[in-house]
Amino acid sequence: MSNDVRIELPYRDEGIGTFVVSPSNVQKMYRPKAYPVVRDVVGAVEAAITAPIGSASIKDLVRLCDRNPPRVSVVVDDMTRATPVDTLLPPVLRVLTATGIPARNIVITVALGTHRAMTDEELKERVGRKIFEHYRVENSHFSDRSMMVLIGHADDGVPIYIDRTVAAADLRIGIGSIVPHGAVGWSGGAKILYPGVAGEETVKRFHFLHGVTRRNMKGRTECSVRTAMERWVEKIGLDFILNTVLDQNGEVCRVVAGHYVEAQREGARTAEKIYRYTGEPKTEIVVCVSYPHDGDFWQAAKGIFSGEQLTVPGGHIVLVTPCYEGEGNHPRFLERSGDDGVHALLRAVLRGEEPQPDDPVSIAPACLLNEIARTRRVHVVSPNLDRDRVESAGFTWSRSIQERVDELLALRPRAEISTVLHSDLSFQTATGEEE
Repeated sequence: MSNDVRIELPYRDEGIGTFVVSPSNVQKMYRPKAYPVVRDVVGAVEAAITAPIGSASIKDLVRLCDRNPPRVSVVVDDMTRATPVDTLLPPVLRVLTATGIPARNIVITVALGTHRAMTDEELKERVGRKIFEHYRVENSHFSDRSMMVLIGHADDGVPIYIDRTVAAADLRIGIGSIVPHGAVGWSGGAKILYPGVAGEETVKRFHFLHGVTRRNMKGRTECSVRTAMERWVEKIGLDFILNTVLDQNGEVCRVVAGHYVEAQREGARTAEKIYRYTGEPKTEIVVCVSYPHDGDFWQAAKGIFSGEQLTVPGGHIVLVTPCYEGEGNHPRFLERSGDDGVHALLRAVLRGEEPQPDDPVSIAPACLLNEIARTRRVHVVSPNLDRDRVESAGFTWSRSIQERVDELLALRPRAEISTVLHSDLSFQTATGEEE
């Protein structure tokens, strides 16, 4: 009908770009809120690193190093994040050079966490071609124990393995962005080291820690997993961070620098104004996208965490995602998400009653998805995920968002639909709940 509402999703792929519904079915569409952008990003970076929050300046930190010139590790996030690394790096490198540190003493490490390694072409694009040609740029080595070093143990006895190159540095600088995160509330700060450049055993325990909480932490200012993460990083040593807050178009809205806790919290206060909604009504059907985390299902699941916060118990979360690289680097993630025994498996592994299974890192986020699916029905609309694999998780699969919405409205003609157009959004509902 001519008065129907056409809802545009951030995709051109056939079947997932748009859907049409009656106005009576539309509750609200959510996207990051407008916020003034920084016109001179380089100038903002220079100002932030000159007057850092809760920390000495980079120049002063260099002077405090025992070795002269010191070895410097600059850790940046990978291509799954929108951080404009190629813009942020040059001012930092100029400061380091001005203190007398030669390029051969600086290593730029891309913090992969458990993501796939970036190709040389991707690394060139990430850091900038000139920097790639003049500095040592490498991926972190999550699964290669020979490239990790044990630097100590956390308070709970967990061994802390860190990328050998990062561990060997006299000065460590982390560069990333701040958005809501399902495990630690908000990204940025300490997360660039742990789990960013940690070894498999250490990263596994980070995810396990979140799994046992059985809570979606997205948008929480303080949470137990972040506290533990920051205590671990205190043992590792992260001397300085440079974090950005971006809008939905990837434009820089804020630059913060300094201490990995104090500067991160300051940045998060700005990020809340863009990515956080409070007092919102829950609805029976929530259509959520994976954008901008569209690469694989490991990243795309962020959309489900946003959708859960807006969906009434017993309602429907419809994730729309291209998943250009399919399931991604964790082949057991989907099937474990549909296994009601995954919670017991996690507890048994933690108690040492079960041996380490294959792809152990996927257990904890699978626990969270499984917990969500206990109270909400999850649907996945994707042209690049296999139907049988999706349905092995207990989710329903569709290739067309219009088809899925029509089927749900045929069962519930008066149901209202909320649409979440960015997977980094977080919500506090009108009931005051934080999912």
